[in-house]
Amino acid sequence: MKIRNHHTLLLLAIAVFLMTSSTGKAEDFRANYGLKFDAGIGFYVVSDGIPYALTWAKNIKGQINESDISEISTNAQFYSYGLDFSVGAMAGPQPPHLLGYGLSYMDTNGNFHGMWAARFVPVSGYDQKVYRIVFEGPYDDLKNDTFQYHFWAFNVPGDNQGYPFHFKTSKSVEEQKELQDFISKVLSNKDKVYNGTVTVSLDPQTILQVSPFQIQFSSYDEKTGIVNAKVSYQFGKTDYTGQLLGTQQLTLKQVPGDNSIDSTWNLQFIGQNKLVYLYNNGGNSVKVEITLQETSTK
Repeated sequence: MKIRNHHTLLLLAIAVFLMTSSTGKAEDFRANYGLKFDAGIGFYVVSDGIPYALTWAKNIKGQINESDISEISTNAQFYSYGLDFSVGAMAGPQPPHLLGYGLSYMDTNGNFHGMWAARFVPVSGYDQKVYRIVFEGPYDDLKNDTFQYHFWAFNVPGDNQGYPFHFKTSKSVEEQKELQDFISKVLSNKDKVYNGTVTVSLDPQTILQVSPFQIQFSSYDEKTGIVNAKVSYQFGKTDYTGQLLGTQQLTLKQVPGDNSIDSTWNLQFIGQNKLVYLYNNGGNSVKVEITLQETSTK
């Protein structure tokens, strides 16, 4: 029995080596894993051996909510099913690399890095065209928690389009717990006052207006996540009420009867020093940013 098990492990090791070192030759993943792409044509992520269809790409440089970021295992692999890249008609040159596809990531300060190329490896044994997608760049560093990041993205052709992900590791779970504790502290300290700005831009290089404000979280219920806040501008004060959704999204809505630049802020915690909300207002880009550092006390 031990000899048979050893022989089996050796064959598996050889198979893995061949799969990961393959270049032009098609890989036969069907024989080894029997993956079933039941949702039909499109892109898939296989996390813990289960294929999940990737449906709607996001504008990864726009407003990304916590619910938009898929959590995947460190053994995740990516595939395309039923998409024929053999003639290069869909996206630039033929595989192994395809124009417009790749990897990028957002760090904890909200800055983007990348994008690095994606390599498309043909996989045999299916009734449709199948490619395994292998990412270049810091993919291994991301899944091994070498550095902190907000999310990484599988970029696809389009205007900043991609699928955002985060690897689930013991370190990331610990970081989430630390972030939850920090957020709870920020929202519970009703005597703290934080600085913020509303920046209106025509494009990244053309800033039309910067409106400073101060915000104070007047109450927070940990059980319900309900938050109340007071926002002070140069022209007056505005009351907001809202809720903490998940661990990184804070929605604040202007109390009826008050006037503000925008009635609802869908804020995201970026690292442990900022709350950020991005939106478009009549063709202009508007960014609400709150720095989570104490500026004064009652």
